[in-house]
Amino acid sequence: RQAPLSVLIRSPRQVGGLAAEIPEAAERLMASYWPGPLTLIFRAQEGLTWYLGESEGAVALRMPTDDLTLSIVAEIGPLAATLASKLGMPLPSTGQEAQGLLRKAVQVYVEGGRREQEPSTIVDVTREGAVILRRGAIPAAHVEQVASGAVGWGQRPGDAGPAAETDAEAAADDLMQERAGTARPEAETEVADADRDRG
Repeated sequence: RQAPLSVLIRSPRQVGGLAAEIPEAAERLMASYWPGPLTLIFRAQEGLTWYLGESEGAVALRMPTDDLTLSIVAEIGPLAATLASKLGMPLPSTGQEAQGLLRKAVQVYVEGGRREQEPSTIVDVTREGAVILRRGAIPAAHVEQVASGAVGWGQRPGDAGPAAETDAEAAADDLMQERAGTARPEAETEVADADRDRG
């Protein structure tokens, strides 16, 4: 309940069916970084009845880069997802490792070989502009530049120098803490509860 699930989608077009509104800052970030390690938090549509945890009327959306994950989402619809791990345990990188850890707690495992993942940058777009809630693979300075329109539509800023390096180091630290169970687990995918695509 305290770590609301994110929802994985296959296309930015699906945002309109899940989010109450799509601010320009969000559109710019999606154009530049989706698919990719970027989770955007929107105000949820009133008709969105999925229980995602104590999300306070918000919904966190992400379009992953992984082809296998995208093919599953395309087949069955948006996925409410969480990490395939237990608190304090290392994060599995294969279906077999996940099965060894979670066993019968999960009904279906999909083996797609070893999957490496980048820590997702989490950005709240329910307020004015873009507010970074968790540092990740996308540097904070880049998020701010894209969201504000300082770069062209669909473009990404160049190297932000020391700030980018600091963000990358901090993101790596955050991910290591998550895997050790000392930080709030991110609602990401490896194991997913599926709901049919509602349009």
